[in-house]
Amino acid sequence: MNLNNVSRREFLTTMGAAGLSVALLASCGKNTVMIPAVTGTGIQFKWPDALHFAATGDSGAIKVQSWASVMQADLKGPLIRVVTEAAWTNTYRDMGIGGMVLSQIDKSTLRDCIEARNEYAMPDGGPWMAGLVWVDSLADTGFMVRGGSKIFKPEDIKPGTKFAIWNDQSATMTPFLSLLAWAGVAQKDIVWVNTGDYDACARAVADGRADLSMTAPVSPAVSDAAASPGGIRYVSLDPADNPAGARAFLNLSPLYNFGPITVGPDSARGTWGIISYKYLASNLSSDNDLVYNMAKWLDVNYDKYKASYDSNTQMTLNDLITVLQTTYVPVHPGLAKYLTDKGIWNADYEKRNQANTAIFRQYLNAYQDAMAKAAALKIDVKANNDKWIQYWEDYKLANQIPMIEMHISLTQDAPVVMPVGYAPATTAIAATTAPATTAPPATTAPPATTTPVPNEIPFTLVSVLNDAGNAPHPGDNVTVTCKTTPGATVKILFTYFLSATATGTPSAYPPAPDDTQTAGADGLVKFTWNINNHIPSGKVIYTFSITLNGQTTTVDVNQTI
Repeated sequence: MNLNNVSRREFLTTMGAAGLSVALLASCGKNTVMIPAVTGTGIQFKWPDALHFAATGDSGAIKVQSWASVMQADLKGPLIRVVTEAAWTNTYRDMGIGGMVLSQIDKSTLRDCIEARNEYAMPDGGPWMAGLVWVDSLADTGFMVRGGSKIFKPEDIKPGTKFAIWNDQSATMTPFLSLLAWAGVAQKDIVWVNTGDYDACARAVADGRADLSMTAPVSPAVSDAAASPGGIRYVSLDPADNPAGARAFLNLSPLYNFGPITVGPDSARGTWGIISYKYLASNLSSDNDLVYNMAKWLDVNYDKYKASYDSNTQMTLNDLITVLQTTYVPVHPGLAKYLTDKGIWNADYEKRNQANTAIFRQYLNAYQDAMAKAAALKIDVKANNDKWIQYWEDYKLANQIPMIEMHISLTQDAPVVMPVGYAPATTAIAATTAPATTAPPATTAPPATTTPVPNEIPFTLVSVLNDAGNAPHPGDNVTVTCKTTPGATVKILFTYFLSATATGTPSAYPPAPDDTQTAGADGLVKFTWNINNHIPSGKVIYTFSITLNGQTTTVDVNQTI
């Protein structure tokens, strides 16, 4: 059964049946069942009696259940329970204390959690040592309106437009404020309809109580709204229509990308929305052999579950490799071992993983230290206490703890961006100014930093891989994939060095006209050529010249072959 686009009522019926089947499977084998899996030492692996997976929201639960039910049937052993969490704060709290072995991870909300921003700045919230296990999906979302709405693009949003939100927390508000930045409309000029529930937002749009809300096209609530008499559609977020507006959006939500919606009702598909990989993660303290075998099952059994949900087709090993090029999330040792056994894990992955792990641990240690010092100052550690928020934000600034950013490529790290310190929070309800609080003393010397200069034309290097999906070497065929604004032309220049002290030598490959490509509707551009085996191993530079509407941006990426 494909669980995509089911109504909420069908979802509840399906989940009830799934829960019954889980119970029956468990009753057929209450003892731990031995299956053909191995540990890192080659000993046969025993699955635990029960596995608890966390999913956020109804649509998240349907997604995880679509493959977890296949996993349970295939293993003929452990009871797998998919636990629906009401909010990301709940999910990350449970993962932090080890209450779940696996959960969906949203890279934007996870960053807020690790940096303990806003609602995550609680004693039982904040940083935890997340470890990447696999890919959940290339998630599509966007801003839904009624079928007869006059809002087709952000510029159509005017003062008085009614936005449906499920709460006014920072993680919820940021995408809406990013949309307003694109539209050029002030937050105070919007009518905010707080429904208190995610699914209720789609219903509020469908029945006319609100004009717009942010929704996932695959959610049951959107399917129900699409079946209503007026139907629904999505606001177009094509950056080619307004590059300046798109940049304003990304300035507030830098971890998002834009692309055509590929799932959900027909009225949604093809419209440009927000796209972003979601991950599956565990706590780094989870058993390495368990994570190894979960990753192995998801890889080896892809064909068994890929058709049970639309976005399951984005759970391939290649999708995982794409994620590894730029993610800030540490890789769980169990997954690293699996990729090592497959011949994929190399020194570049290990170096990146050590850096990602170090910054997560830096945040975890700093947060514990800041909470202890705040308690000594009689500052109550609560997300709604401005004194605590100010103390924590100033602590990060004083101790020069860098902000979390996505990397440019596997071998080119994200620019180091330092926090700016406390600024009074602004929400849809009111702006609040906190009284002055003594900033904590610095405990480390500030490192040298670089401040990124934003490109006029958005550009991301997605991957540089050989035919085996690894980092290329002399003699390999190489495929370079990048992403930019649709319609932009990208020209690549490959420069190598004959020795450590020599000046760079521009390669004749890829030759013209193959060295210049135009980005299609998905913004992707690919270059493929063979790296001559006479080129020595060592440093190389990929230079990209991106041209759009007469303007050119140049990006240099240093790598090693």
